[in-house]
Amino acid sequence: MNLAVGDAYQESGAVVTDFETNLSVSITGFLNTSQAGNYILSYDVTDSSGNKAETAVRTIVVEDSGPPILTLNGSSTVTINLGSAFNDPGATATDEVDGSVPVTRLGTLNVGAVGVYTLTYTASDSAGNKATPVTRTVIVRDHIPPVIGVEGGSPIFLTIGDTYTEPGVTAADNVDTSVSVVTLGTVDTTVAGHEYSLIRRRIWLETAPLLSFGLSLCRNPKIAFLR
Repeated sequence: MNLAVGDAYQESGAVVTDFETNLSVSITGFLNTSQAGNYILSYDVTDSSGNKAETAVRTIVVEDSGPPILTLNGSSTVTINLGSAFNDPGATATDEVDGSVPVTRLGTLNVGAVGVYTLTYTASDSAGNKATPVTRTVIVRDHIPPVIGVEGGSPIFLTIGDTYTEPGVTAADNVDTSVSVVTLGTVDTTVAGHEYSLIRRRIWLETAPLLSFGLSLCRNPKIAFLR
């Protein structure tokens, strides 16, 4: 007879064949359905003349058929900065028979590369029953903005009527090998004495610090002779 751990055992008894009726059968043995294992119950009977029947035995197998229960410690999604250490809170596995069982982590994580990583946790009990795996998503993000460098110096001085030519900027990022730079603002070279701080650079892919040129327009002095 097979039982699962925790099942209730119902004794079905034994049948005695003898000239006498109403003979009582004695049952000996030990059975613990909360503990997996093989158990033997012995059945004996003796008639009024002292004749003892051959002992009958019943083997009861209590099986551990329930898998461990896996519980994820901490959040199922964790975000860390590029290059930061990942402290894995792990998972806990509890089995009805074995109690606490070891947990195995599967999957790779590279904190030096931006990306989304999946870690899988598994566990098995001593009977070979496998728990339902649980997973954790680890997001490694690039948190460092690009660095913008202004070419051509600042401030730039112009004379009225000059044409302003944007000298350009450079942008370097710790992850992206190439980033786009957008220049915003206008310069009116027809008005003297103005100082502009309208030339700004913004990196679309990252939130970058805003840099500005100071631009000044001036008219050269003229000399006239007195008459």
